Amino acid sequence: MRVKIEADEVIIDFTENAAELTSSLIYPVNIINKNFIIKDYKFFPRSKININRNNVILKNLTCTCKDYKNVEIKYPKRDLRRVCKHIYIALAKNCIDKMDSLEAMILNHKFWYKLINVIEIEIKDEKLLIGYSYDFEIFYIYVLNKPENYFTYNSSLNIWKENLPPYNHKLLNKTLEWFLKRLSYYLKKYK
Repeated sequence: MRVKIEADEVIIDFTENAAELTSSLIYPVNIINKNFIIKDYKFFPRSKININRNNVILKNLTCTCKDYKNVEIKYPKRDLRRVCKHIYIALAKNCIDKMDSLEAMILNHKFWYKLINVIEIEIKDEKLLIGYSYDFEIFYIYVLNKPENYFTYNSSLNIWKENLPPYNHKLLNKTLEWFLKRLSYYLKKYK
């Protein structure tokens, strides 16, 4: 895993040493995607929307603000990390209620809970998304077959919010906890 910091943004490349991060697990963890791409919905307006003197085009998920320009070249098109507050406001006013409920929840968490990235993993045929905070201690787990539910894990305290792990399967939860602790360690180490 390679980590670099650019303009207070931590960029993680899991492809190089993913085996190091996932070794010694009860179940193997497969890292599927290291970024979360927002779908291109047909109902996204093509016209410019003016938000606080910045032009937003929802169809392209672009903005003319400084924050957007700073991350535009770092991440792929439609990446969650490209969404600035102006794009979010335009989405919230125009179409977030028509979007996939899981995507809408992740967009809401990006701003209200300071979610900085979301990765997709697979454990024992279970696909899930993991979002993490800037301090790399709080993780939000979105189980793909339960899109209305998300679970919160604090890696420094080793606890699930309200003692509610995502699965009714003890070994699956232990694997996930181990992975989150390891991920937190690597993220903090390379911060």
